[in-house]
Order: sequence, then structure tokens, then C-alpha cells
Amino acid sequence: MNTSTTNARSINGHILATLIYFDIFKHPLTLEEIHQFAHIRSSLEEVKEILTKLTRDKIIFKHQNYYSLTNDVSQVERRIAANKRAKQRMKTALRNSKYISKLPFVRGVFLSGTIAKGVMYEDSDIDFFVITEANRLWVSKMAMKLFKVVFLLNSRRDFCYNYLLSNDRLEIEEQNLYTATELVTLIPTYNYELYQEFTSVNDWYKKHYPNRLLKDASHIVSTKRSTFQRISEGLLDNAFGDWLNTTFMNHMQRKYEKKYAKVLSKKERAIALRSTPHASKVHPRHYQKSFLNRFEECLKAFEQKHKLVLKQHIR
Repeated sequence: MNTSTTNARSINGHILATLIYFDIFKHPLTLEEIHQFAHIRSSLEEVKEILTKLTRDKIIFKHQNYYSLTNDVSQVERRIAANKRAKQRMKTALRNSKYISKLPFVRGVFLSGTIAKGVMYEDSDIDFFVITEANRLWVSKMAMKLFKVVFLLNSRRDFCYNYLLSNDRLEIEEQNLYTATELVTLIPTYNYELYQEFTSVNDWYKKHYPNRLLKDASHIVSTKRSTFQRISEGLLDNAFGDWLNTTFMNHMQRKYEKKYAKVLSKKERAIALRSTPHASKVHPRHYQKSFLNRFEECLKAFEQKHKLVLKQHIR
């Protein structure tokens, strides 16, 4: 067997694994997206050639410019509607990004979740990934909470800050396919230089997505620290600020433990509800774990149905 044939089969497997991953979300992909999310270094032409063959063999299906495992045009219609909704809600996302960027000790703001992937469904929230100054993460989070309650009437739909990191500990602890997907789809809206540093520190994502191009600075909405930010930070750059930061962190730790002790184990809470001086993550459904388990099941089911071996194509 020659090298080109072996490489084509390998790319074939990685493409199918990519489609299986997104099929769990009922999310068909374009040629360019499949190339970007393939788990193997490849050219766009190689991916296109293999997609043509897979479509001809009716292993996958194509409607308009979208490929999926399901011969269901309604999924494509759903995706197109979600793309349109995301564009409409981007204005709100960028406006709220600018607000967040002006809060105390905020150093970087990125859009995450569905809107970062260019889709918004009717029940989707606008999610934010925020990087803060070291030793003031919880002061920043408290400021975001106050802003959300007072000015946005506690609207989760337009303002969901579910992951914060401090700028002295930028590496993501859980390094897997799910977190890599979330990382490479982030859209930077404040402090592009910090986004570049963050992705450089977390360059392990390349193991999963070697073709992936990171985002440019086209969505940056704010580049300077606000007067309010400078004044408030000056007032909290002292022992009182230290006390406030620690007190709010301890309060949230107790709150999560009380609320989720019967739902998640201590080990699961440490991941899904991380509350440390360097990170705050609020994912009470621990979706990362359940999704990766689901992906494993779908891989096995596809292998059995088509008499293929795909596990070797997942890193």
C-alpha cells in the first residue's frame, strides 16, 4: 500500500470523526469547517476529494453547502436560521463585551459557546470567557454580577459569564477534544494581545486541530482601560481588595457545595464548578464529561454500522 493511499484513509477517518462530533449537536458543516476541525493536518483539496467520495458512497450527505451524517435537510435549515440569529445577536454580544471590558480588573474578554461558533438557537445564551488580573478574579466576578443584576435585570440570555481565568495562570487544566473545540472557537473582543498570549500558552489545541486558524482582531470593541476601571482598581489595590476577593470566593465555594453536593461528586465539582484564586467555572451539568462519553458511544455505533475503525483517529 503506498503512502498516499494510507494518508487518504487516515484523513477519511478523521473527517468522519469530525462529522460524528458535530452530529451530536445536529450541526452540519461546510467544507472549510470540516477542514478546520479535522484532527489531522491536511489540505482543503484533500478534504474536498474525500468528502466527494463519502457523499457518492452515501456514507455522508450534502445539502446546499453543508455536509452531515444524516440525510435530513431540516438540519441544514436549522443551521442557516441559527447563523442568521447569531448575526442579529452579535450586536448585543459586542455591546456587552464592551461593558465587561470596563469593569474592575478585567484584562481580556472573549465570546464563547454557541455564538462563538456562529450559531444561536432560540434558547441560546450569549456566553463570555473572561481573563482578569491576578488575585482579583473574584472581585471582577462580583462586579460582573452586580452589573448584570442592576443594569441587565439579571438577564442570563444576554450576559452569561461562565468561565474566568486570572492572567497569571492562563493554561486550561482539562486538555481534551471538547475543551480544544471551545478554545479555538473563542472570539476575542477585548485585548487581542492577551488572546494571542492565551492561545500560545494553550498551543496543545494543535494536537486536536492542526489546521485550525485562530481568530483575527475584527471583533475587538475596546482597546483602552476606562476611567472607572482605573479609579476602582486604585481603591481596591490594597488589603481590603485582598479580603474582598477571598471572601467572595469562599462564599461561592460554600454556595456551590451546598447546592450541588447531591448532584456532583467532590471530584466532579472541582472540575465543573472550579472556584480557586485562579479560575471560576460554572458548568453544573458537567457537560464536558457527558458529551465526551456521548461522543465515544457515537464513534462505536458508527464503527459497527459501517464496519470501520475510527477510534485511532481521535487524539
